[in-house]
Amino acid sequence: MKQPPQGHGIVIHVLMKKPKPSPEDDAPKEPGPSGLLGPVLNFLKKPGDKPVKEKPPEEETQDEPSEEPDEEENSETEQEGEQETEGKSEKIKRDAFIYLNGTSRDFAQCGSCWLFVPEKQRCSILGPKVEVDADDSCCFYMKGKPVKGLPIVARVSIEEAGFVERKVRCENCFYGGGGDCQLYVELNEKFPDMFDLDTSITSKSCCNAQIPKQK
Repeated sequence: MKQPPQGHGIVIHVLMKKPKPSPEDDAPKEPGPSGLLGPVLNFLKKPGDKPVKEKPPEEETQDEPSEEPDEEENSETEQEGEQETEGKSEKIKRDAFIYLNGTSRDFAQCGSCWLFVPEKQRCSILGPKVEVDADDSCCFYMKGKPVKGLPIVARVSIEEAGFVERKVRCENCFYGGGGDCQLYVELNEKFPDMFDLDTSITSKSCCNAQIPKQK
């Protein structure tokens, strides 16, 4: 008897040897085992039979750990938001210019200010050395009848008070004369992150940004 071929030839010899038919061969069988025997069983199947497919190895699924919010990160985010809010300053309003509504033709002049001492032509806060007329003005203007007996003391200098010898109402201003202050309009347009000014004015009103009209 011939010896079967050695090595891989043993498998070939076994596969080429036809087994004797048995009644069980005609009965339907469940798919054979998978793994390394899958290719061998597919070789033994009759033509037209579906090959036995190897089942892919089941992947081990691991439950991903749920990401819990980090309290420290949340705290840092909240602090950053607060810092951004704090870093944004409020916009400048018209009150920064001490805008005063007026209706009379002597409004904003020293003659209608309660700090004026008409009999001595002095201002109670500019001191005895500064002569003041009724048609002068300064940034400390406050409408009211002059009060008799006010002490005249130099509390501020004329430079600090913004003292001027001219009319200072909106009708006399370079930026006034209409229904809107052109200075306020320009500041709002050029610096929208800085200014939020009410631009509406009246001719007899005034503010501390008043500039005389060009002659």
